[in-house]
Amino acid sequence: MATKAAVGGAGTAVGAALLAKLAQGALGELELKATSAAPLPPPSGAIKSLSSASSASALLSEAKLAILLEGTPAEFQAAGKALAPGAIVGVMGATNALIVASAAGEGKTVTAISKVAQAAGEAVLAAQ
Repeated sequence: MATKAAVGGAGTAVGAALLAKLAQGALGELELKATSAAPLPPPSGAIKSLSSASSASALLSEAKLAILLEGTPAEFQAAGKALAPGAIVGVMGATNALIVASAAGEGKTVTAISKVAQAAGEAVLAAQ
């Protein structure tokens, strides 16, 4: 069974690289929802379904795994409130992760994706 997952900011350069890695099966089979200003690619590989979400609630209410790459402080706060019980979330930037974690309440795991880790990840993706 595919895991329900979410990507906020899928239309960014990092988001596009992330979708490519997810399609290769980096996290197993996924039912993915994403937010993106750009059109989303068709589902492929390990991404069994890919749909667009218009709000934090629509994006995160059922996701067990989420990666949030962009947003305003208000959007990050809404994301924290919308997280499903037991969700595991990676958020770009320590301050943004703090906003999400503060709004998330108990039973959710929120971690920051820092610029150092981001730069290392981008270097790995660029080398492939």
